[in-house]
Amino acid sequence: MPSASDQKWYQPAETAPQQCVLMAYPNSTSDNSGNLLEDGQNEIISIANAVAQFEKVILFSSSETLEKAKTRAHINVSVVCVKQTSHLWIRDFGPIFVRSHDVNLLQGVDFNFNYWGGKRVPSGEEHIAELATKHIIGRPALSAAIVAEGGGMEVDGEGTVMAAESAIINDNRNLGKTKEQIEDELSRLLGVQKFLWLAGEVGKETTDCHIDALARFIRPGVILSEQAIA
Repeated sequence: MPSASDQKWYQPAETAPQQCVLMAYPNSTSDNSGNLLEDGQNEIISIANAVAQFEKVILFSSSETLEKAKTRAHINVSVVCVKQTSHLWIRDFGPIFVRSHDVNLLQGVDFNFNYWGGKRVPSGEEHIAELATKHIIGRPALSAAIVAEGGGMEVDGEGTVMAAESAIINDNRNLGKTKEQIEDELSRLLGVQKFLWLAGEVGKETTDCHIDALARFIRPGVILSEQAIA
């Protein structure tokens, strides 16, 4: 098998064909207020079961919630016990999967999740990208030289990425790294050459302003943008 370190990678658009969808089932570490946790679990299982009618879903769960998740899951939802699973935001802490330009090789990337710049107490999610990659493709994740979250980067699959500077070019994630260094690493791992940077807002919600709450590519060259309703 070709070496993963020798490949030229690109991240496909979210509209590209998928093998499966990754999700995470929250437990009391995420929220222990009762109704809010139950509401979150209900939403996750509802989405997982809906998606499972069309494609496979892998749902990571801690041992605390494993039996509950298994009991509620659709037959096409594979519930996997990973003790580090506490939160539901696997888009942020899970692996970003990329493909090789040269051979048909799939690879997970670990972007060193640090809880949105230290906003939460570590609860194990920093290990999920590596564990999930090994579970799905049977080999280690590629380790990024920067810190980022999946929700902080939006790609079109053809070499363009959108992101808010406040969520990546921020000392709470990438202390001492220049914009050029960060762009070079995103180019290496995601195959992007064009960068659409928004200023964002430091301190905006937990994430410091993730792009996925503001704008999304619906196809290359076409962006769907959020608009506030007065």
